Amino acid sequence: MLITKELISLLHNGDEKTFETIFKHWFEKLVDYAYKLIKNEELASEIVEDFFVYFFENLQNIEINTSLNAYFF
Repeated sequence: MLITKELISLLHNGDEKTFETIFKHWFEKLVDYAYKLIKNEELASEIVEDFFVYFFENLQNIEINTSLNAYFF
């Protein structure tokens, strides 16, 4: 996977394939994390889906100066 700065640059330029790649890579990991906190798999999945919608819609306003791992968790 590309380094974070390259990924963010591609995302800021509207690269949907990059977003899809990030989504596929992180979705289950984030659902697992959310599930550990709330103990409801369906709700955990919905929360993560909502997070990715927010993330995609607000990319231009999001500054990530660390790794995606640090930003997501």
